[in-house]
Amino acid sequence: MYYRLLFLWFFIFATLPTLFSQTRFSPKFGFNFSAMDIEADTIETEGRSGFNIGLDLRIEDQRLFFHPGFHYQQVKADLTKLEKPAAPEALTEEVRINSIKVPLNVGYYLTREGSLLRLHLRGGIVPQFIVSATEREAFNFNKDQLNSFTWGANAAVGIDFILLTVELSYEFGLSNVYQEQPGKNRMAILRFGFIF
Repeated sequence: MYYRLLFLWFFIFATLPTLFSQTRFSPKFGFNFSAMDIEADTIETEGRSGFNIGLDLRIEDQRLFFHPGFHYQQVKADLTKLEKPAAPEALTEEVRINSIKVPLNVGYYLTREGSLLRLHLRGGIVPQFIVSATEREAFNFNKDQLNSFTWGANAAVGIDFILLTVELSYEFGLSNVYQEQPGKNRMAILRFGFIF
């Protein structure tokens, strides 16, 4: 299933630009702030900050645009052992979860073409593939405990200034992070880049 989704994404990435009058490229780098807070019987997972880097396309038709992307993301989280009775200093270790995201968004320009500052909104779905994760033997934590494929949805606002672009987005998970316990991730993302 995952390979079919990636093939579909690459097909869209390669063919849609030929159907619209203008295609623009936007490499970006940014920071993500995770609100993941998942508590099991013995371990609590609390999300922290991370980074992302990637490339987006804007396939434009007047004010409307299709906005696929390909991003590498790293999320940091703290694992804490929950003991009963509570220990004076609970054991806590940091993990890093690395993933590939292939967002498929639709956007709309709120200002006209040629404006010095061009404001836009967008939203859509975010398929995510877990690539690797830090192993922590003390917590029996590794990549196999995570769902290797998850879905998310996102909404964003951005502004373009000549060749520069800045955007702020909010992403909320539609799938559980772990395979065997409930809990979804939520994330605010601030990204900077170029548009040409």
